[in-house]
Amino acid sequence: MLGNIYSQGQGVQKDPAEGLKWYRKAAERGNTKAQVYLATFYAQGQGVPKDLAESAKWYKKAAEQGDSTAQFNYGYSLLQGQGVAQDTGEAYAWLALSTDGGNKGAPKFLEEATRRLTLPGLEQAKARMLKLYEEIQSGMGVGAAAGKGKEKEKPRVRRIGIMP
Repeated sequence: MLGNIYSQGQGVQKDPAEGLKWYRKAAERGNTKAQVYLATFYAQGQGVPKDLAESAKWYKKAAEQGDSTAQFNYGYSLLQGQGVAQDTGEAYAWLALSTDGGNKGAPKFLEEATRRLTLPGLEQAKARMLKLYEEIQSGMGVGAAAGKGKEKEKPRVRRIGIMP
């Protein structure tokens, strides 16, 4: 990825601004790794002003394509209300997908989301998680059923414990 080459100075003079430019181009074209890098830069204020809303936006884009790291970070953002409105049910859905995808940090926060939800809220969150799972598994991305999705990278969500 060109962003890595410039950011780390691999065979070229190190230029974080040029690296950021290439990460953004790749992210805008749907590259999940670039979307996660860009989200992290905004979350940490690395090379850009710190902007948790912009960070959450990019984590969500990668999460919708099945990236478990992005699913964790977007779910955490929803759980804490960082850059997005706090939404424990939606956080539960994304953290459950991330847990299913093998993210080691997600189970702790999935438990926290579970504790915060009422029984009806938990049932709604599980239904939302299953809908997200099906949309990601379709390979068309979240929103495809509503005509909003497009061809994406093959999702990496897998079935363990949480999934039927």
